[in-house]
Amino acid sequence: MLSFLEIFTLVAGHVLNEFVRNCALPYLEEDHLEVRKAAALTCCSVFRRDPIGFQGSNNSIEIISDVIDKLLTVGIADPGLSPFAMTSWIS
Repeated sequence: MLSFLEIFTLVAGHVLNEFVRNCALPYLEEDHLEVRKAAALTCCSVFRRDPIGFQGSNNSIEIISDVIDKLLTVGIADPGLSPFAMTSWIS
């Protein structure tokens, strides 16, 4: 499912940011490295394409903050995921 979300393209006007926040982020705490990596890749990929980055509402800022906080925590603390590798996923 996580890999599917990474490549999923939505019709204009639909966004996955709330879904990623509520459904993909919890997988960053999974025991298996490959699942954590897939969750991080999915979050980065979806948010890179999502228009939420251009919004200034309290809700959008809260969602972005939650996702970035979790990705940074995993990138720094997870021995299997390096922050350098994660930054290459974003670009």
